[in-house]
Amino acid sequence: MSHLSRRTFLELAGASVLCGCSGPSTVIGSNDFPVLTFSDLHFNPLYDTDPALILKLVAADVSQWTSIFETSMITTLSVAGQDTNYPLFVIALASIKQNLGASPFILYTGDLLGHDIAYLLNQYTGLTDPAVIQQFSTKTVQYITQQIRSAVGNIPVFFAVGNCDSLYRLWA
Repeated sequence: MSHLSRRTFLELAGASVLCGCSGPSTVIGSNDFPVLTFSDLHFNPLYDTDPALILKLVAADVSQWTSIFETSMITTLSVAGQDTNYPLFVIALASIKQNLGASPFILYTGDLLGHDIAYLLNQYTGLTDPAVIQQFSTKTVQYITQQIRSAVGNIPVFFAVGNCDSLYRLWA
């Protein structure tokens, strides 16, 4: 069985939807429309390695995470090759909101979570309880999806699970 990457899938299956939307359609009764698509956010809530800040995130409800992130002394954007930190996430959300256009829905093709969250959480705080680490990862996904929903308003968002978004990947 061969496997397609998300990029190849979008290039093959989405070419007519994503790229071919600008020209008139020759199919009677069809509708052409732009679709905002994004992928591979890889948000790392542990970008600030201060154990006190991380433990606040662990203990807090996700509704408090933004205010906790805003107390971080790290305000520079993560760079290419690094997972997305909070300052870059804020810019990504603004860009999504700015580029909505007439998109009737948004397609997110996976990888919300940053790499090595379980390992980093243990390294920075000493936490080892798998239930706590799983709960933290779940809260991270909740935070990301809530922030995306907030940025786009009532437009439907379709999320696909990426290879970094599974509990198996937390421990890999």
